[in-house]
Amino acid sequence: MDNMLEAKKDSLRQMQGGEIKLGFTIQHADMPDFLYSDPMGKRYYVVFVDADVYDESNGVVKESLATEKTEGERLLALSHIKYKDIEFQKYVFSIYNDREEYETIEDCIYAICRIESRSELVTNKNAQDAFNVLLRNFREWKTSQDYADNLSRI
Repeated sequence: MDNMLEAKKDSLRQMQGGEIKLGFTIQHADMPDFLYSDPMGKRYYVVFVDADVYDESNGVVKESLATEKTEGERLLALSHIKYKDIEFQKYVFSIYNDREEYETIEDCIYAICRIESRSELVTNKNAQDAFNVLLRNFREWKTSQDYADNLSRI
């Protein structure tokens, strides 16, 4: 396929404005010339196919190997990212830890979701619901007009 290359995901972070910055590593030999010369800010359409389920010989995705993550697995992976997100930590502590009852972000989240370990997010529907509510409230807080004011008061 023209303009097809293999890349390895090597970074993911959420920017202050809410955008996601995703980084990939590409082998030098696979780097298309146009990516060197096109201006920064140029937009592209990108299609992602898991290299482990793609058959290069005929260009077909092997359906039997392609598995979707469950909601719990997705939330567990997202929790690893959110626990390191400074703004998320500030939000959780400011909203849910007024009495400074919890020492760590993990302890606070465990109390909110009523779990003893993040791994419980995989199978515990009540914990999943609680974590989803927390994430939704965080997104609403972050995008509210009071976001800058809330951040400066923390």
